[in-house]
Order: sequence, then C-alpha cells, then structure tokens
Amino acid sequence: MQNKKDITNTTILYLSILSSILLFLTIMYGQKLASELWVMTLIIDLPIILFFSVSIIVSLIFWIRNNSKYDFPFLPLTINILFLGLIIILPLNKIRNRIEFATQKKQFEKAVDFVLSKQIEQTVYPETFKLPKNYKKLSVGGGEVIVIKKNTQKGVFFYTFRGVPDGRIGFLKIIGNDNVNDFTKELFNEVDEINAIGNNWYFVSGE
Repeated sequence: MQNKKDITNTTILYLSILSSILLFLTIMYGQKLASELWVMTLIIDLPIILFFSVSIIVSLIFWIRNNSKYDFPFLPLTINILFLGLIIILPLNKIRNRIEFATQKKQFEKAVDFVLSKQIEQTVYPETFKLPKNYKKLSVGGGEVIVIKKNTQKGVFFYTFRGVPDGRIGFLKIIGNDNVNDFTKELFNEVDEINAIGNNWYFVSGE
C-alpha cells in the first residue's frame, strides 16, 4: 500500500491559511480603515477578496485531484470555509471596537475630561472638537469628537466609523443625564443601535 504524502508540505495549505487570515483581518478592520483611508481600502480589499476566492477554488481542485495522494487533502478547503463561516457569523468590527475600548478605557475617560474642561460654546446643536495628538487615535477619521452641552447635560461621542457620506458608529459618554435617547437624537436622524456598556458609556450607531 502506497504511503500518502504529508499535506503540511504543500504550498496550497499555506496559501489557504494566508488568504483566510488576510480576509479575516480585512473584514475586522474594514470600518476603521474605511474611515481613515477609504480610497486605499477599496484598492486593498479587492485583491484580498480575489486572492481568497482563488484560494477556495484551488483548494477544491487540489482535494479532487489529490484525494488518494495526500493525508487530509480537504484541509486547505476546510480552513478557507471555516474562516469564511467565522467572518459571516461574527460581528468582527464590533468585537474589535469593544476590545479596543476595553483596553483603552482609561484613555477614553481622560479624553472626555479634557474635552469638557475646554470652553465649548453651549448650544442645542452638537459641536465638533479636535482631539490633541495624545488622544487622536481614540476617534477615527482625524481625531474629531462630537460634543453636546445643554445646561448640566453633557455628552461626548467618539467615532469608530464615519460613513461616506452618511452613517456614524461609535462610543458615547453621557454626564449629568441617564437618558441616552436625548443624545442620540442629536447625533442621528435615525438610530440603528444603542448598547449600554457600563459607567454611562454606550455603543451607538445611526444615520
């Protein structure tokens, strides 16, 4: 009986892993990159999607043609399909946002204190505020936040996504009022999502 070849010695296995990881990261960081460099994102995304698509096709052909030659010849295709399933099932951008927020929560709190310590004109309309360099990374699309100040009610909104031309997603900190709807009405014409994440912080999205 002929011994089968080791699948780990094949190029197709590593191409399958590489294409899957690249697509996974592209989707996970898609919104963030689109907010910062949306033109470059379009240029980068297409080749990666094409690479992944070709990888699936080649993996399937490899399995069919080499079923009797290799141990586990289906492994490259299985890896592609597994990653594709994770991409479809998991809200990758939301998971990344929440991880980044959790790891930088102290910085977000300090940024809120900094913004509200400045003399921002009190108005019924939201105002934009440019974060200094040390806090700039907390809000995508240039480091701007939206500030709402009405009497004792205050809110600061950090972008995690800035759509073109519409659409906003981000973290909202509320001070002096626990009714988040009062603030989302100022941020969005139409609210898509409001999730409380503790200590008067909310993950919100809308248009």
